[in-house]
Amino acid sequence: MNIKGRNSAMLVPTIIMGVIASTLLSIGYFKGQGQHITGTKTALAMFI
Repeated sequence: MNIKGRNSAMLVPTIIMGVIASTLLSIGYFKGQGQHITGTKTALAMFI
């Protein structure tokens, strides 16, 4: 498979994962009491 085909094959799962992550963050924002902020800060600290 050429490089262009491989990149487009990974685009769809990446978009789906982004939509799922955004949806879960939105649910956490509207239903939680700030846990989404704590979780996001913790994940960012672990990433760095």
